[in-house]
Amino acid sequence: FIAFMGDAELDEGNIWEAIADQATQGLGNVTWVVDFNRQSLDRVVPGVKVHQWQVQFLAAGWQVIEVKYGRKLQAKFKEEHGEDLRAWIDAMPNEQYQSLFALKGEELRQRFLEGAPEGAKAAVAGVSDEDLAPLVKDLGGHDLASMLEAYRQADATTDRPTVIFAYTVKGWGLPSAGNPRNHSALMSTEQVNEMRARTQLTMATEWDRIPEDTAAGRWCNARAQHLERPRPDGHLSIAVPERVETRSPSKPISTQEGFGRIVTSLSRDEAVAKYLVTTAPDVATSTNLAGFINRAGVYSPDEIRDWNEDDPMLKWSQHPQGQHIELGISEMNLFLLLGQLGLSWDLSNQPLLPIGTVYDPFVCRGLDAFIYGTYSGSRFIIAGTPAGVTLAPEGGAHQSTITASIGMELPGVTFIEPGYLGALDWLLCDSLQRIASGETDSSAYFRLSTRPLDQAPFEAARTRLGEKVLRRQVLAGGYRLHDAFAARPDLRESNAPVVHLAASGAVIPEALAAAAELADEGVAAHVVDVTSLDRLYAAWRSGLAAGVRSASVPAYPLILREIFPEKAPVVTIHDAASHAMAWIGSALGVPAVPLGVDKFGQSGSVSELYELFDLTSGSIVNAALAALALE
Repeated sequence: FIAFMGDAELDEGNIWEAIADQATQGLGNVTWVVDFNRQSLDRVVPGVKVHQWQVQFLAAGWQVIEVKYGRKLQAKFKEEHGEDLRAWIDAMPNEQYQSLFALKGEELRQRFLEGAPEGAKAAVAGVSDEDLAPLVKDLGGHDLASMLEAYRQADATTDRPTVIFAYTVKGWGLPSAGNPRNHSALMSTEQVNEMRARTQLTMATEWDRIPEDTAAGRWCNARAQHLERPRPDGHLSIAVPERVETRSPSKPISTQEGFGRIVTSLSRDEAVAKYLVTTAPDVATSTNLAGFINRAGVYSPDEIRDWNEDDPMLKWSQHPQGQHIELGISEMNLFLLLGQLGLSWDLSNQPLLPIGTVYDPFVCRGLDAFIYGTYSGSRFIIAGTPAGVTLAPEGGAHQSTITASIGMELPGVTFIEPGYLGALDWLLCDSLQRIASGETDSSAYFRLSTRPLDQAPFEAARTRLGEKVLRRQVLAGGYRLHDAFAARPDLRESNAPVVHLAASGAVIPEALAAAAELADEGVAAHVVDVTSLDRLYAAWRSGLAAGVRSASVPAYPLILREIFPEKAPVVTIHDAASHAMAWIGSALGVPAVPLGVDKFGQSGSVSELYELFDLTSGSIVNAALAALALE
């Protein structure tokens, strides 16, 4: 695996997070080539940090190779006064060295030797003005032989990654070489014509392939044949079960605990288990991956003894067959790794089923890698847990509010937030099957909670709707959890006013309690459990887009017709920013009152924080009455 990067990219903190993580040590098939031209977009960089960077790479266990000078300068250094010349160039400030690139002849000599010791002056005294410029600018990154030797050295090292610092001139061979403003510089027509003449090309031949009857052409063809490979299939010939939990829990359970149970159960399925890979940034046990780790082990290139082997709860068995990859506390590294695991089908022709867990507020911390992973077509599952102010005691720093919006708006990712184990089971297994089938845009983001919920309401909906219908609606994005008319036929008979309470995740119990209170007030409040805001929105948006493109009346999606059959006001309830669900009113064409968390969280009990952010059953009742008043 080879990466080419600019030196300015080493200013980015996520680079050093990755390098420092123990999981990257020993990767002998990794080589980074740093194009070290010492210019940024805006300026020539002062105070070059190459020595600092080299020390940091060495401390992390990397092999460091510096390709600083080309063969001309290397040969000159071996002559009399050559060491004085090397010392002078090494000590020269970067700004001064870069200023030489635009100079020639005597002007170049004077600038180059300004303040130089006598030895350095003597070293180039016999070099003509014509030959001085190619000598002074002879950097290793432009010297093919020097670079090939560096690559050979990297290939020979198989026990650690390698970084090659290749010194270059930005704009090498162009009129703008070394100019501080050359990043967006364009060549004039005259300069392009001059380059064509210098490279023996014409307008008719400048895009031609290298002639196949030449030595270079034959070499290119041979390399192409050597590197050619069949296009990866990208899918696994396995069937992920529709669900793995066969019985509903008799006691309340949180979606985080349920997630761990489901992943552990999947590890017992021989067809599925061998493709599962989990990872976490030092939160594996606190996000309920311990069961899977106990069965599958932790990956390590070597077998490492667990000195806490008597721990009855966790078997931290590290060996080459382990299927959990433990990371340090870096959410950026988590998403970088998931991005690569989710591309293993393309890079290594080995599809996997990658699953990561992270504290939900820190999804934002890894967002850059999250975006680029899915942009590249990666397929993986990420569980953000615990989420929201429902994680009440830990305070605002650990309470996520905007992550639902991230999940909904990020292309290539389906945002999912179930409240019940049965729905989570279907949704997680379905998401893994989509990845196994090679579907594009099949990454999924599960936003989960540590709040245990009574599973009886979901089982009642299963009985009322039937298994097949309920599963279809859960996967489509939502279902009617509580039917006010089924629970209280007298409300239908009295032609009671109707309101919808659309809730997602941990706040569903408050919506159910509000529905009961409203029923006692003579209001029929149907409760809709929104399992995937993303899929509901996509269904609505798809119908609108089709209507726009065809200049016809937009189709109204089936799932919205099924779960919101009455044209009635809606209250949305979400332990997240309220705008994430606020669009539902527009989709239904009815008045809407969105409830959610639009300020930073606080430390307290769940009931105290729900009171603070108007997520209690009483607040929902008042919101429903307000929505009815808007009709």
